[in-house]
Amino acid sequence: WVHVLDRAIDMVGPDVDMTADIMHEVGENHIKYGVKSEWLPHMGEALMSSLGELLGTKYFTKEKEMCWREFYEALSMHMARGIDGY
Repeated sequence: WVHVLDRAIDMVGPDVDMTADIMHEVGENHIKYGVKSEWLPHMGEALMSSLGELLGTKYFTKEKEMCWREFYEALSMHMARGIDGY
């Protein structure tokens, strides 16, 4: 996930549509692993928890957590579309 997030962050500014397409493709690719779109919110919570533990409250403030949550929600929305086939 960290690699996917790094790649998405690098592309968000210059080309949002390309990022959406990539996350859609990531979702399609995860079908073969049996991933369900309803799992994505849980994956997001695990990501937030991991970031909080790794970075600590000094670097992972409430404001930064809110930004990460919004970013993850946007990415996972496109990933869910790939998983669900639309």
